[in-house]
Amino acid sequence: ADCVTTYMLQGIHRKCTAAALLRELDQVVTSRMDFDFVYVPWGRVEINLGLGFINFIDPVTARETVETLTQGPWRTIVAVRVVTSKAAACQGLADNVAHFGRTGLLGARRAADLPIIVCRGEVV
Repeated sequence: ADCVTTYMLQGIHRKCTAAALLRELDQVVTSRMDFDFVYVPWGRVEINLGLGFINFIDPVTARETVETLTQGPWRTIVAVRVVTSKAAACQGLADNVAHFGRTGLLGARRAADLPIIVCRGEVV
């Protein structure tokens, strides 16, 4: 757990987008420089899978931020379920981008389905 930078959140609101998760992160972290990857996978219908993935720059910030997000309540999204977390299978920005590229999810139907990449605090 000392080197975990990517967490999977489970139980997020089913209408939550990556952009909405980014707005929630803005309420919790000191700066957008603290993370570089935000992704909420969507199913074939207009609801997400109840999961969110966030990669942080360092493990301490990751752990502290995820603890805040799982202790709720969220500030910008109405949470009706308990949000839990665990270390994601892929760790780090490069591994996450490569994974989502391999699984074909980067060929998403809508822009809202794509991961958000943050570089030097700016969405790219």
